[in-house]
Amino acid sequence: MMPWEAAKLPWVNASLFGVQALLTCVGLYLGDAGAVRAQHDTPLTPASYAFSIWNVVYLLTMIMLVTDISYVGLSLYDSAAKPNVLRLCFAASCVVNGAWCVAFGSGLVDVASVAVSVLWLTLLPLYVFASYERHVRPLVWHEYLCSELCVRLYFAWVTVETLISWTITLQGRVGGFLELATYLVLLSVVVVLALCGIMYGRDPVLALVVVWALVGVAVAIGVFLFAPEGAWAAPKAPAAADSGAAASSGSTTSAPPTAPAASTLAPTNPLAPPTYVLYIWVAIYAFTAATVITDRFFPRFSFY
Repeated sequence: MMPWEAAKLPWVNASLFGVQALLTCVGLYLGDAGAVRAQHDTPLTPASYAFSIWNVVYLLTMIMLVTDISYVGLSLYDSAAKPNVLRLCFAASCVVNGAWCVAFGSGLVDVASVAVSVLWLTLLPLYVFASYERHVRPLVWHEYLCSELCVRLYFAWVTVETLISWTITLQGRVGGFLELATYLVLLSVVVVLALCGIMYGRDPVLALVVVWALVGVAVAIGVFLFAPEGAWAAPKAPAAADSGAAASSGSTTSAPPTAPAASTLAPTNPLAPPTYVLYIWVAIYAFTAATVITDRFFPRFSFY
């Protein structure tokens, strides 16, 4: 690659990130991602608030792109033996991310699973290099915040999204929920990756993102189990209005009853505690993450 071509790569990446943002908007226009997830709900899908982490990912990505254009010395690519290869990996990730958003927004969950897997593979070289840097260079915080943190957070959340997407695909293949052992295996894969990130990559970000996702899963399950009785009951006012209209018009045709769905069935467990009790899981996961990080980076303070 010619030097002048290499110098343009940061600008090319910024342009492709703009294309990614545009394709994301197209995906939102085609269909709400939250609605698609609700339609293909799984026990491993976190509560909707957990996906707001994408706002942080996009913000850090813009900071990384500006850094690579204007402050190359602070860029993650600056210390790489082949920085342009890593830049090309990021360029590919922009294209694949946009395609994934369009596929998922269109309800093509199988295509979306393949796309997010390719996205994970395009980010993997960046993450591996960032982890390698921690072994050969001391941590410089302004470089970490301006460039490296984006790669770590982006890769970590795409790992979670890959798990969710393939869970949706597998459930679609079997036409229902999977065996409990299958969910446990899928969770174990992500947890092992998080532990490998801590042990070999000196990366607490991956572990914290996995904890963030697990807390979201716990909240989603808890809201389903512990919501007050009748919280998901189907509204009766429209049905009553329809019957009144039918009576006034003299029609004797009755509207077909709505088939109950899992989301509209009211829980009947008399021993279910109030919803707020579930949030103790937030503290449990937070302390677990602190224990793992302390044992890895500050063994002198570790329980072990």
